[in-house]
Amino acid sequence: MSDAQRRFWAHGPRPGGVIKTPPYLTAMPDVKHIKIKTAGPNPDFLIMASDGFWDIVNNEDAVLCVQKWIEAKKEGLLRHLDSRIGQSEMMAEQKKGAKLDQGLFERDGHMRWEVKPKHFVVEDPNWAAHLLKNALGGKRRSLFCGLLSLLPPLSLDVRDDITIYVIFFGKVQ
Repeated sequence: MSDAQRRFWAHGPRPGGVIKTPPYLTAMPDVKHIKIKTAGPNPDFLIMASDGFWDIVNNEDAVLCVQKWIEAKKEGLLRHLDSRIGQSEMMAEQKKGAKLDQGLFERDGHMRWEVKPKHFVVEDPNWAAHLLKNALGGKRRSLFCGLLSLLPPLSLDVRDDITIYVIFFGKVQ
């Protein structure tokens, strides 16, 4: 056992010699400067998120989800939202007797779900809540509530930690 392992209660090196030569990490940052020009009526934006988000949402659908939020904000719809909008839509579907497509499937022994634009709902004035809600079910309230109500250790098998940032380049009306 090395001195570092004893002092920091660390495990030993990985078997099979995965990392062969130091330095394993460096403090040298990789810095790049990019000038971003905003063009057109909609602001450009950058979505930065942890793997928990990207495990369930693909790039194109994430961009479309933010664009739907921007459109709703421009139309002034976000100022008048309350929680009853999504619930009334869900209740109307249930009254019709229509079974909502949950898009559930199993992968690697864990239950997963599809995130598709047909499931998107725009009902949050906050873009982060908007993205998270749509990643975890959107219009499918039973899926959304079920995913959020799971406690550890089961929650780790269903959803990973999710962190989302959106940086807007330009003004969002």
